[in-house]
Amino acid sequence: MNERTAKIVRIVGLIVFIATVTGAFPLGLIGILIGVYLIAFDRINPYLSRIADAVR
Repeated sequence: MNERTAKIVRIVGLIVFIATVTGAFPLGLIGILIGVYLIAFDRINPYLSRIADAVR
């Protein structure tokens, strides 16, 4: 797990924690979805840049 992914996980965890404490559960779900999307994008990104280089 790289530094950026760890930072994303921490931010999402904080959002989910705040949402749970304040009772705004939908916000927590949105936070989880954003986090999953960002982490997935982080994983896919190297492949995308490799494909882009191949196309060029």
